Amino acid sequence: QMIGKAIVRFGERWILSIAYAVLIPVFLGYALVPYLPILFGLFALDSVLFSFNAGLTTYIQKIAVSPEELTSNLAAEQAIGHIAAVFMPAFGGTLWILLGSQAPFLIGVVIAVISLAMAQFVRVPRDVALGGSTVT
Repeated sequence: QMIGKAIVRFGERWILSIAYAVLIPVFLGYALVPYLPILFGLFALDSVLFSFNAGLTTYIQKIAVSPEELTSNLAAEQAIGHIAAVFMPAFGGTLWILLGSQAPFLIGVVIAVISLAMAQFVRVPRDVALGGSTVT
């Protein structure tokens, strides 16, 4: 509920930017910190950041032209997420074996930096930002 209220108050771009910016030191910590209590804290923070992805869903809802477009885009988002959930552990494990335990997390840093840059392109139409709706 707090994340939802923050999205309403500050907007999707701000929320997603925070999430991706915080993921950068989290992944660096996973790659470089050997101290287990700090890693536990990073994992807890990482788990909280996962809820910030609600900003992606609310953004899609705001920019959708029609209910059909919204439905298909949300379905695609779910499908891509499920594919990534199956593929990425295998890919990360392979990188771990071939390049060492730091490699998957350093690649995660690169992905977080790219995501942070892409979040800056999130724009909500003015009428939607003021409470209107593009989906009727």
